Formats: sequence, C-alpha cells, structure tokens
Amino acid sequence: MLFNRRSMFTAGAVTALALSTPQIMTRAAFAAAPPKSDIANTGFYRFMLGEFEITVILDGSRIFDGPHPTFGADRDADEVVSLMKANFLPSDRMIGQFNPVLVNTGTDLILFDTGNGPEGREFGTGQLANRIASSGYAPSGVTIVAISHLHADHINGLMEGDRPGFSRVRYVVGQAEWDFCARELLNAVPSFPDEADDEPGECVMTRHGRSIHMDHSTHSRPTGGPAPVTIATAFSLANVLPVTTKISAITPGNTTLGLLGLTNVAAIGAPPEDPIHKTP
Repeated sequence: MLFNRRSMFTAGAVTALALSTPQIMTRAAFAAAPPKSDIANTGFYRFMLGEFEITVILDGSRIFDGPHPTFGADRDADEVVSLMKANFLPSDRMIGQFNPVLVNTGTDLILFDTGNGPEGREFGTGQLANRIASSGYAPSGVTIVAISHLHADHINGLMEGDRPGFSRVRYVVGQAEWDFCARELLNAVPSFPDEADDEPGECVMTRHGRSIHMDHSTHSRPTGGPAPVTIATAFSLANVLPVTTKISAITPGNTTLGLLGLTNVAAIGAPPEDPIHKTP
C-alpha cells in the first residue's frame, strides 16, 4: 500500500500514532472529574491490530519553551503567537511527549524508536526500559529495533551506559535517513542541534564509543511472518523535516497502522502550502 499526504489523512484511510509528539499545552475549559484513586498511570497502552499486539509506551514528557522558534522558525514570532492564540493555545509553552511503539507479531517483537535514554532521565524522560518491563516484556526480548529518524530523542535509548540497551536485536533504519545522517555536512545542519557536535553519522553508527550496525533497508519482514513492516520510508511531510519526518506502516492482513515518527500540532493544523510549522 502506497502512502501520500492525501491518502494518509483521508478519513478512515489509516490509523495513526505519533512516536514523538510536541504538543501545545492546552488550557482546560472545564473542570475534570477527579480520577479514581485505585487507577495508576502504567505508562503504556495496549491494543490489538489484526493478529498483531501493539503497545504504545510513554518514554516520558517534557515542557519546552515555544513553539517559536522550534516550530515556525522561518516566520516572525508574532505570527506564530497569533496562530496559537487563534487556536486557544498557549504561545510560550509546549509539551514534548515521546512514545516508542512495541509490536508483537507472534514471531518477532519489534520496537519502533528508543526514546531519550539515560541522557533524558534528569528531565523525566528515558523511562522506556522500565515501562517495557511494566508492560510484561523485557528489553532482552526485543528482536528488531526500527528507527524512524535519527534525532537524539529517538536513538539515545539504543545504549544504556556502555552497553546496548537491547542485547539481541537487528537494527533497521531507512536508507534515505541513513544517508542524510551520514553526510559530511551533518555538523552544519541546524535541524540537528543535539547531534551538532557529533562526527558524521556518529548519531547512530557509534554511540558512547560502541559501534552499532544498522540495516539500511527500507523494509523488514518479521521472521516467519506473513505481513511486511515498512520502515520509515512511506513519505515525508513537506516543509516539516523533508527527510526525517517519516511514517512507518504496520500491515497485518488488510489493516494498516501508520506510526508518525515526529509531528506537532501546528504541522497537522496548518495547510500544506503554509509553512508556519517549518522547523529550523
């Protein structure tokens, strides 16, 4: 099944989940009923998609200043503020929420993205490993790690100190994304502030001094499984991150689940011809 901007957002065409979702903080219009005291936030949500079991895991969330200039850097700050106010959203704060996705195909346990890792724990993120365990699995049980794109908040969980975070996995990343990260001009790309000091390609090829081999293929077929999993190459959202904002498609049977590697409220809400949501 081929994806494009129109088919992706056509009602009923596909179910979408966001792996990393900078959300503008909403102001409650009504008082919410108090939660039941015996229900705790487990940090994951599970559902079935055909014969696949999907577990969405909260690696953590963090409050940032913004959205400008993180989003709308090519526009005047007042214009971004006006857009937020017109949509009843704060103009000076947003929440970054990080949601790796675990897919049990019956023969493979596939993890899409790895969150913030140890580097994020002082900010309340980097909780992926613990929450995989809370969900009933173990990091050592993951057989494939698929990286949607090579931003730090998607790859830092690959390592836990000086050892791999996942001990028996095959790593997969899209060829176009790999090529982009490995360019010699990486240090000059302002869209990658977290990796600006790394050597070309270091953001994945070597982390903490250890080499990680990545499969640069665009598709991965789970071992013995009938349904292919399309990795990070379905399409990119124009004017957001032309190479790195990717959708991975999970297709058991006739059902498709699209995983958005990176999105934000402004990027979805603004029309395609209006690049108010363009990142630096």
